[in-house]
Amino acid sequence: MQRDLEAAARIQQSLLPEAIPDISELKIAWSYRPSRELGGDTLNVLRLNESTIAVYLLDVSGHGVPASLLSFTLAHTLSSLTDQSILFDRNSANKQAASPPEVAGLLNQRFQLDLDAPQYFTMFYALIDERSKKARCIIAGHPPLILAKADGSIEILYANDPPIGVMEQIDFIEVEIELKPGDRLFSYTDGLSEAFSNEEEQLGIERIREAIVKTRTEPLNESVRALELLGERWTNGDPQDDMSVIAIEYPS
Repeated sequence: MQRDLEAAARIQQSLLPEAIPDISELKIAWSYRPSRELGGDTLNVLRLNESTIAVYLLDVSGHGVPASLLSFTLAHTLSSLTDQSILFDRNSANKQAASPPEVAGLLNQRFQLDLDAPQYFTMFYALIDERSKKARCIIAGHPPLILAKADGSIEILYANDPPIGVMEQIDFIEVEIELKPGDRLFSYTDGLSEAFSNEEEQLGIERIREAIVKTRTEPLNESVRALELLGERWTNGDPQDDMSVIAIEYPS
């Protein structure tokens, strides 16, 4: 059974991005730390057309095999770039990217909560226009985004959308963020923000914000790595949930 779990974990991790697509003037870094062999988090970076990049991070409720199966299915669904992919507007003849609310809405239709297997998932999904450096996002039940601006200020971006799968009809709200030179945008799963220490103290968003500020002048991948190490130290190397981070930077 252990060998089977390890084999399944390798298959699951093969769906994570091996290399970030060539993106002019933008940098993306990520970290994935499952709490067990199999995790319910998954993420990816996909080029949809010559000027549009899709970035997502999602977190399936629960743990272990049930969560990983839905996570695997979602990663497979979102990785498809065929004409039938939900990532494209089917009314467009030239593979125009579907808006983040449209993508979330289609996922919500396909993956409704089943009483026999009560699973849902939270999701950050963004379309990034390489020319304008604008990110169009949905934050469905997901922890708030953290925007570290070039001037040193930090903005916490919340959304009131529920997780995907818990309601039949949801009008997801799009959040638009204009990245300026030197800005960094962070998304993470609640396995990080809600991690508990041995003293039963929650890590919280404020400590994540402090770690981002502290590593503001370091390379983006080092800042992401610092968040991963923060979660590992806080849980004493024994996280209760998967901890994942994805970050986008428009270098100055």
